[in-house]
Amino acid sequence: MIKSTGFKLLKYAGVALFVAVSMSLASCGSSSLESSSYSSSTSTTISTTTSTVTSTSTEISSVTSIANVPVTGIVVQGASGATTITTLDGTLQMSAIVTPDNATDDSVVWSVVNGTGEATISVTGLLMAQADGNVTVRATSVSDPSVFGWLVVAISNQRAESKVSLLSSIADANINKDSVVVSVDGSDVLPSNQWVSAEVKNVYVAAIASAQLVADSTVATQAAVDEAVTVLAMATSIFNNAKAFGIKVIEGINLGTAINYAVLAKSAITTGGASVITGDVGISPAAATYMTGFSLVADSSGTFAKSTQVIGSTYAANYTSPTPEVLTTAVSDMEAAYNVGMEIVPSDFTEIYGGDLSGHTLETGVYKWSNNVVINSDVTISGSASDVWVFQISGMLTQAADVDIVLADGALADNIYWLVGEAVTIGAGAHMEGVILAQTAITMGVNSSIDGRLLAQTAITLSDTIVTSSIVAPTEINVQATGQASAITVNGGTLQMSASFLPANVSNHSVIWSVSNDTGEASISPSGLLTAISDGMVIVKATAANYPTVFGTKTITISNQAAESKTALIDAVAAASLNKVSVAVSVDGSDIMPEDKWVTAAVLTDYEAAIATAQLVVDDVEATQPEVDDALSALDAASSTFNAEKAFGTYVEEVMQTIDLGVAGDFAVLAKAAISTTGATYVTGDLGVSPAAATYLTGFDLVADATNTFSTSIYASGQLLAADYAEPTPTYLTTAVANMETAYTYGMGLAPDATELFAGNLSGQTLVGGVYKWSNDVLINAEFTISGSATDTWIFQISGKLTQAENINVTLIGGALPENIFWIVADTVAIGVGAHLAGTVMTQVDISMGTGSTIDGRLLAQTAVSLDSTIVTMP
Repeated sequence: MIKSTGFKLLKYAGVALFVAVSMSLASCGSSSLESSSYSSSTSTTISTTTSTVTSTSTEISSVTSIANVPVTGIVVQGASGATTITTLDGTLQMSAIVTPDNATDDSVVWSVVNGTGEATISVTGLLMAQADGNVTVRATSVSDPSVFGWLVVAISNQRAESKVSLLSSIADANINKDSVVVSVDGSDVLPSNQWVSAEVKNVYVAAIASAQLVADSTVATQAAVDEAVTVLAMATSIFNNAKAFGIKVIEGINLGTAINYAVLAKSAITTGGASVITGDVGISPAAATYMTGFSLVADSSGTFAKSTQVIGSTYAANYTSPTPEVLTTAVSDMEAAYNVGMEIVPSDFTEIYGGDLSGHTLETGVYKWSNNVVINSDVTISGSASDVWVFQISGMLTQAADVDIVLADGALADNIYWLVGEAVTIGAGAHMEGVILAQTAITMGVNSSIDGRLLAQTAITLSDTIVTSSIVAPTEINVQATGQASAITVNGGTLQMSASFLPANVSNHSVIWSVSNDTGEASISPSGLLTAISDGMVIVKATAANYPTVFGTKTITISNQAAESKTALIDAVAAASLNKVSVAVSVDGSDIMPEDKWVTAAVLTDYEAAIATAQLVVDDVEATQPEVDDALSALDAASSTFNAEKAFGTYVEEVMQTIDLGVAGDFAVLAKAAISTTGATYVTGDLGVSPAAATYLTGFDLVADATNTFSTSIYASGQLLAADYAEPTPTYLTTAVANMETAYTYGMGLAPDATELFAGNLSGQTLVGGVYKWSNDVLINAEFTISGSATDTWIFQISGKLTQAENINVTLIGGALPENIFWIVADTVAIGVGAHLAGTVMTQVDISMGTGSTIDGRLLAQTAVSLDSTIVTMP
């Protein structure tokens, strides 16, 4: 399996070294360099294990002087020509061929440069894998350090960091389980809130606890972790399906954090003339550029902006964190409030007045219309300060010019909710009262006004409009702990934190809790429960949910926590447990592959006994520190003995052919002429275009980096690179494109195992590993299956076009990996709408990905690549 070499543009400091080393190696005639690439990362570390291996030379007794024969070249090789390590904690014996073969001193120093992968090397050249990716093994002449050779080794199948998804699922589930109240029938729950029965919640809590046990297990297998994620997802689905809305008498609609905004929209907010907004303005997921007419002046914190037309602050999704997260919550709360309000069972006011409220007086209640509502003359809303009005309008709401909503008998604008399924239009000079929650757009006419809020799920347009909300902003936050405590003194203890605001009547008392670990360590829950982890001091911070610049802090001292002295032993036991299963048991190794390792049954038994002894100390809650330290030393010694006994097998199996992508493997999408996207595309990895300029990266909303060496985009996790960016980007891209073309030519030239199979129609077929060749087009009109192990490779040589039909998937089974699949296409590649492909696509012309299509792999085109709401996941 060949992967990218890991040369990344964020690590430019090493580019000069890359070029210099390449020239030096070329002068040494190193064949390995020609097909390998080198990581220039400034974070690259060279293994501290360097040694000199001196080959045995015959001692010559002579009184005659022998002329010194210098070393002129070194070629580095892996055992049996191997360039990969594919087993967990695997090793590869390296060797150095020195020329000329009669050199006086043929000893070398071994070292390893960690690139995208990680490994160490012993004094004898035994390379030991630690993390997936590429490393560069180097052998340097002892007699002449300017002469050296190198070989890139690809490492795979090392210990997966796979608990991240499980931990995230558990965290989400813990929040989710507390998002509802427990009730018998929902009669004690407001319609705006949800509930479940105690039985449903108890089952969910038990599922979360089971998942946590797997997360806490230091010996959990990958299968166990994946199974726990699946089971928890199923439990979450069942729990969510059991949620129900309450039926308690309406007391108003909970706007959540959306209440913090006088004006809130998702796509755009526009003002013309001298509008005045009392309260905050927010837009998300749109950026600040979609708030037009406000003459925004950004705050130095980058979290908000000011406008002469806003008595408050303006917030946008592209501002500095935590603003984007706060806005996401507010928009979600706005949408939830709309949905809850629309689901309230109406009073006796259904289709009242046929939707024409002109001139009428409306008492408290829930009103519902299935079509439009018009207000062509003044409407009076009459009731007390505790009364609530909910107007559910499935169509449009239109208020004529110079027509007013009038409040009588103490009615408050904050208790009036206009829920509108279509557009809202308030005429010129008209006055509105209440909170407008619109599924589409809100348009306020010239000199119109509203006492309340404008909350739209699309756009809001103002024109000399007066918007007055009742928001009171916080000025100060005081952080305290229960009982005025400032310390946690019990092992694993907790402390409930609280936050108070000034002024006391702020509209929103919500805070975001965080903790900064200083000399100590702790964690904090969303509700402010601080949990001690290790001794020292931590700083607890409470930030106003809608005002990121307003926060308070408190320092907490933590003591008497359990010593962290068992961590090293626990890790050693876990590592040893994995290490002992990283080898096979054999009598002489004749039944083991050369790249795999084996030990005798007796050696394994001794090692397992040592691990068991160490585990007893781990499990002993009264174990002393000396006992823990002694157990660690004993297990380290046992591991060393066990590792020394490992040997490579001798069974030989044919290695399947693959393709070296070189630097082109660094990219998820790479093209020479253009890369374009429409819709909600997302690319995991880097994108590059060369020799075309950045103007041919279209639809990505590029954000240039200050170095001018790359751009970023909301549509990609990595960097976007173009030939007209600053060096070393152009040079890097030129190499990548050249490697792409070389890989294409090489792949097309491999000898096929089968030709013209199924006449090019792979629909419904299943193929095992191998090289397949077609002289014309290839079609995939029904599900196509790729079956094989993680070490098998598939190379498809297509002289014509590759076409995959809509909503058709390429499925991998048996452990097959997308990085081992190569589609080499001479003509166009067209992937249909909703289709899924796996593997690296290399074409001499263009690649077109249909709407909603996905690929686990890479798109490498010698002309252009077009994406449409496409998900590209680079392996």
